[in-house]
Amino acid sequence: MVKVYFIQVFFEIGSYVLQEAQESCDRDETSGLSVLNRGAPCPEICEWSPWIDVSRPLYGPDSGDYETYENIRAHGIEVCTNPLNISCRAVKYPALSFQELGQKVKCDVSTGLVCENRDQVPGPVMPDSVCLNYEVSIYCSPCPEICEWSPWIDVSRPLYGPDSGDYETYDNIRAHGIEVCTNPLNISCRAVKYPALSFQELGQKVKCDVSIGLVCENRDQVPGPVMPDSVCLNYEVTILEEYSDPFVLKSVFEHLGKGPALAVAVAAVAAEAGIRPEARPR
Repeated sequence: MVKVYFIQVFFEIGSYVLQEAQESCDRDETSGLSVLNRGAPCPEICEWSPWIDVSRPLYGPDSGDYETYENIRAHGIEVCTNPLNISCRAVKYPALSFQELGQKVKCDVSTGLVCENRDQVPGPVMPDSVCLNYEVSIYCSPCPEICEWSPWIDVSRPLYGPDSGDYETYDNIRAHGIEVCTNPLNISCRAVKYPALSFQELGQKVKCDVSIGLVCENRDQVPGPVMPDSVCLNYEVTILEEYSDPFVLKSVFEHLGKGPALAVAVAAVAAEAGIRPEARPR
């Protein structure tokens, strides 16, 4: 009851800040800073970087465009350790998709953008086998304690038969005593024995849904390049969660530039209530 009271008081103190929150984390073109409010007690600060272009493709099969995090950092630009999202576009054709450009480009949140000349063919925009020049914008949470990916979780193993499968759903994970937040922000799914292969490369039909978790039904499978039978492989998931801690909320308001007075008021209420920071689920 004390914690509930504290949260209520906290939001009364900070209600004018939360009024600025948006239902989705959209780009603020003037400041690049916005707030994500998913109905959880902890708003996430979302920050998109400016558009970054540190590499220019040259002619020849051994060249390309390499807007990778490693290359960006090598040019003196800071990139957070674990970006949450990435956006990629052609500098001269920002409104066109890779398909519309007729180019094969890898835009990967784990590494950045890579375009190899050797993978290209003359297309509707570029008449030669050369990459266009691309740029990237990277989405980070500047407060690392706000968001955290869980360890890889594997609580279900598929058996043979059409009525079995692999069920790494949030309900099933919680039933095995593992905490999952109410509104996960993202989910990543992979085969335990083949972590680098996509579902398509595995030849399996799998549902990886941030709203429920992972579901693989044996009845939906056909023999494929990895599994010769109509059986799901064993999968695991990792979940991106918000950390709803009042002390973290205090740092959020400080980051938003609302002044030290609010932070002091929040800390005072927390101290009076005898609340300490909670451990995040592991």
